[in-house]
Amino acid sequence: QTYLSEDPDIARLYRLWVTFRTGQVSRYVERINRELKEIDPEASLAITVNKSYGECDSDLTTLGYGTNAAALAPYCDVIMPQIYAGYGDVAVKHVIEAVQGWRAAMEKERAATTKLVPILLVRYAGATVRNSPSRVRQQIIGALSAGAQGVLLYYPSNMDAPYWQMLSETTRQLKKYE
Repeated sequence: QTYLSEDPDIARLYRLWVTFRTGQVSRYVERINRELKEIDPEASLAITVNKSYGECDSDLTTLGYGTNAAALAPYCDVIMPQIYAGYGDVAVKHVIEAVQGWRAAMEKERAATTKLVPILLVRYAGATVRNSPSRVRQQIIGALSAGAQGVLLYYPSNMDAPYWQMLSETTRQLKKYE
């Protein structure tokens, strides 16, 4: 909870630390990508990250995670933020907003060639509450319309027949517009 500190010195130092940590993690991913491409220029680096994409000095999600995950986007071929927006109809709106935020952050980070493939929530492992197949469908369509180039679903082993039927139908319908 350090990111919520109202002590001006702690708040200032913490924000400096988040900026430093973001730079360190970004340079590490850049090195991994560079060395991967030296070994195999055709290889693709895909990274799953937390959902933070905002500024290191002001965005509460970024401050809470302690890093701006969108800063890694220029150094990979596919970035897969975990956009777990919860359950229900409001979650669909939050998915759209998060994907739009990610797209804007990636443009700012000069990551135009990096594919944005968010991970969307069906339900957490072991949870009894879940998004219905229609809510998952809405999240998929919302994410794609907001700028994602694909989606992944978490937690697929929790998907039974109605989810797979919805996914098949959604994929069939989306192919018409690709």
